[in-house]
Amino acid sequence: MSVEKKRRAAQAALAYIEPGMVLVSATGSTVAQLIEALKDRKIQLEGAVSSSRQTSQALAEARIPELDLNSAGDLALYIDGADEATAGAR
Repeated sequence: MSVEKKRRAAQAALAYIEPGMVLVSATGSTVAQLIEALKDRKIQLEGAVSSSRQTSQALAEARIPELDLNSAGDLALYIDGADEATAGAR
């Protein structure tokens, strides 16, 4: 998937993210695009649970607090990459 498509997938995911949420984020270039979009839009999250050092670093750079999965409580949303998509997919 092209970088532009990954950026668009990340932008589309923003519609599901509300201020104060706790997210769980996977690893990869689409998630990196999403973290950048969150930073650019200045969406204030309670925090995010990371699945890798790469994602942890991106969260730190975006000033999104990283939470431990065992103490995060209820998780509102899980974000993963978009390796494939179809025109009708939501």
